[in-house]
Amino acid sequence: MVQLNFKPSEIQTESRGIIEPQWVVATIVESNVSPTKKAGGHKLELTFQIDGERHPEIGNRRIWENLNIVNANATAVEIAERDLAAICNACSIGELTDTEQLHGIPLAIKLSIEPAKNGYDEKNKIAEYDAETARFKPGASRQGAPAASAGTAEAEDSAKPDWMK
Repeated sequence: MVQLNFKPSEIQTESRGIIEPQWVVATIVESNVSPTKKAGGHKLELTFQIDGERHPEIGNRRIWENLNIVNANATAVEIAERDLAAICNACSIGELTDTEQLHGIPLAIKLSIEPAKNGYDEKNKIAEYDAETARFKPGASRQGAPAASAGTAEAEDSAKPDWMK
C-alpha cells in the first residue's frame, strides 16, 4: 500500500470531450511499433500533442493515430503508407529512417470525429496532415489555404515492408 495526501478538490481538471473538427498545430511526441490484434500485423502508434499556446481553447490535448504498416489487408497498408508519406511531407522529411525523426516538428492536422461504433464512444481522428506553414502563420489564427490530403523475430521481419526493416 502507498500512503498519499492527495486532495482532488485542489486540482483543476479539464474536459476530455470531443474537439470540434478543425485544423490545429500539433507535434508528434511519442511513436512506437506494436503488434496488431491479428497475428502477423504491426501498427505504428503515433501520439500527437496539440500546441496549447496556439490553441488555448483546446489546451495540450493528445490525439492518437495508429497506422497499419504490416497487415494482411493491402488496402489498410496502402492507407497507412499514404498517411505516413503525408506526415513526412508535412514535417519536411525526405527519408524516414527512425520514427523519432518525426518528434517535435510542428505540423497541421485536421481533426474529424469518428462516430461511436462497436461499443466505443465517438472519438477524434486525424483526417489530413499538412505543413504548419501551409495552414498557419506563426502567432496568427487559422488560415484557409487548401491542403494536400493524407491521405520481433526474423520470421516477422520478412513480412515487414522494405522501408521498415
